[in-house]
Amino acid sequence: MIKHTSSQVHEQARHLPVRACMLAYLAATRSGRNPASQRLTTGRLLVFSDWCDLQDIGVEQVSARLVADFIEHLSATHKARKRGETVMSSVTIAGYVQCIKSALLWASGDELVYAEYVNEKVIKRIARPRLDEVIIETFTDTHIRALLAACKAEENPKMVARAKMAIHLLYSTGLRASELTRLRLPDCHLEAGSAYLMIRQGKGRKDRRVPMSETTRRRLEDFMLTWRADIPPASPVITSRDGTESFTVAGLQQLLKRLARRAGISDMRVSPHNFRHTFSANALRAGMDIYTLQRVLGHSSTSITEHYIKSLGADFDLHDRAVRFMP
Repeated sequence: MIKHTSSQVHEQARHLPVRACMLAYLAATRSGRNPASQRLTTGRLLVFSDWCDLQDIGVEQVSARLVADFIEHLSATHKARKRGETVMSSVTIAGYVQCIKSALLWASGDELVYAEYVNEKVIKRIARPRLDEVIIETFTDTHIRALLAACKAEENPKMVARAKMAIHLLYSTGLRASELTRLRLPDCHLEAGSAYLMIRQGKGRKDRRVPMSETTRRRLEDFMLTWRADIPPASPVITSRDGTESFTVAGLQQLLKRLARRAGISDMRVSPHNFRHTFSANALRAGMDIYTLQRVLGHSSTSITEHYIKSLGADFDLHDRAVRFMP
């Protein structure tokens, strides 16, 4: 019979820390994420790591059952971020699960350290939670007019023009907030009849072209000639108040919140992503096919675009189609 010393027993009882595994994953894969995505993924994985530490759980012990326990804890202890909501949304919860599963699948293939401890088959059993079928409200023409009118109260003519241009671009192109704030003068191709914005390193670090209507092209051309002339050629299109630094996503969110308050819009959230939803709904109503919409939005697959359509309400024109048959 082999006798183990107390130090040997202690070594055998020790677990491989989840936090170390999560940090290794974040470092190894960060080149595939933009800074905002990296911050979001880091935050979610560290919340999971902290919970595992408190439970004295090692990375080799993580399973579908354990992740389900974590999600139950998360739902009970973390508040909803959206105004008016009391519980964390199914989309947010699914985001946590996807981050955890992606990190552990990476670990299962890391032959240097973690593959010995993390079983790929076990991790693949972690199921993504079912998403609530919530129809997202989009802006009406009345909302947009009210927001544009609210721009007039900005502090000076340049800031008025900046606010209006930000709204027009979000509304008419469906850009993500980060894409708008990173847009630079050379990315704006304003040839009549073929105008487009060159989105560099968008989500998934992919470049793409986003076409512009003639109306948007003329508005952007006028804005650039009036407010962005005689400046370095690589300057940002939408800037901070000093006119030199790029507008930040936080700054854009604050601007929209300020405009919403002035416009008296309280029935829905005014955010960059709601403009993206509104663009998508308007494009579908106008007859744009799903493959074109996928490319314009920068989705990696049509399945993501289909989810967008479903969240907008695949039957958003139900009234027009049904009322003809009603007495």
